[in-house]
Amino acid sequence: MKGTRGKNRSPHMRLQCVQAASSYGRKESIIFLAHLIAALVARAPAWADDNDEVTGDKALRLTQQAIVFDAHCDTVLKVEEGLDLGKRNTVGHIDIPRMRAGGLDIQLFALWPDPDDELGAPARTLQLWSVLMYELDKHPELEFVTTAAQARQAISRGHLAAFIGIEGGSAIAGRLELLRAYHRIGVRLMTLTWMKNTSWADAAGDEPAHHGLTELGRKIVREMNRLGMVVDVSHVSDETFFDVLEVSEKPVVASHSGARAICPHFRNLSDEMLRAISKNGGVVGVNYFVGFLDPEAARISKDYWNRLEKLWKRYHDKPDEYRKLSEPIRKKYRRRLPRVTVAKLADHIDHIAKVAGIDHVGLGSDFDGICCPPEGLEDASRLPNLVRELLHRGYTEADIRKVLGENMLRVFEQAIGE
Repeated sequence: MKGTRGKNRSPHMRLQCVQAASSYGRKESIIFLAHLIAALVARAPAWADDNDEVTGDKALRLTQQAIVFDAHCDTVLKVEEGLDLGKRNTVGHIDIPRMRAGGLDIQLFALWPDPDDELGAPARTLQLWSVLMYELDKHPELEFVTTAAQARQAISRGHLAAFIGIEGGSAIAGRLELLRAYHRIGVRLMTLTWMKNTSWADAAGDEPAHHGLTELGRKIVREMNRLGMVVDVSHVSDETFFDVLEVSEKPVVASHSGARAICPHFRNLSDEMLRAISKNGGVVGVNYFVGFLDPEAARISKDYWNRLEKLWKRYHDKPDEYRKLSEPIRKKYRRRLPRVTVAKLADHIDHIAKVAGIDHVGLGSDFDGICCPPEGLEDASRLPNLVRELLHRGYTEADIRKVLGENMLRVFEQAIGE
């Protein structure tokens, strides 16, 4: 929620405050201003303090100088609905102007097929790939890249870099030939499942069907290693997670997950899983969704998703009706959510860094696939607020650079190759 707090207040609001104070006598004005200051301090963001202006400048400089890599967004779906990436939009979370404002250099754009239709998923994936490529062709400053070296080269030219990933193994319909075809057209990451099981891997949001990877699932992970595709274990079940780490010979990522010790949600990783990621050399990209960050928000979110799931089962073939009926549910859900700030996201970074190590934590916003990011990270332009919070917590600039992008880019370099 972009509020009118502290330095973010509008000139009009500041003028109103001065006028209100001047209409009182001296004593009344002092009392008025004292109450005003107290109110502003009480409502100030958790990351604000007396040195906030200096720290804010340092955070802005650092985000502009560092390589910043967000390992997951669903913005392609917004583009399909008409979003122009070249304009600063008032809807959604990501576009080129807001990427530049927040210092975001590299974005992985996820293609999300319908997991309920595994036979139709390949066609839907290609449709979304076409939507994204057409948009990238219109904006050459956002370069399509397939290697870490290409991403670095794009940044050196003053451009932004776009990787393409697939969110959900239903996209390959259980066929290695399709996996190879996606690699040929530039896909460099695949999240093995979404919320539902595939025919070869169990998802965290579904009942166990295979108790991890099937033999085909193991072949798929090996083939991804051979091709040079990043294996993404966000969304997979715990059993699938450990099967993947047993099979994969290259580092993996959990592109948009969090720490289960901070927020006990099945989409987040346990400490045992964090230690396994560390041993593998991989990285966890911390998700920005408040329902994965805060325990109370997670509890409310569970009820919300259950209601949407029931509605979807009934109206999945009537999308307009589904949207109409789901909107009141969404509005009520947003009203019920507790206040969650960027400090809570930093808590997840703290925990992952403590358990897995600072070399194994990164960013995976899930922007444009989530309704509710934390206060202070409302869109891609607000990333300096997270950096400011990390600076307040004593993180060094070198460590912040790792979190912002160096860790994730290292794994892409190791998994993809040249």
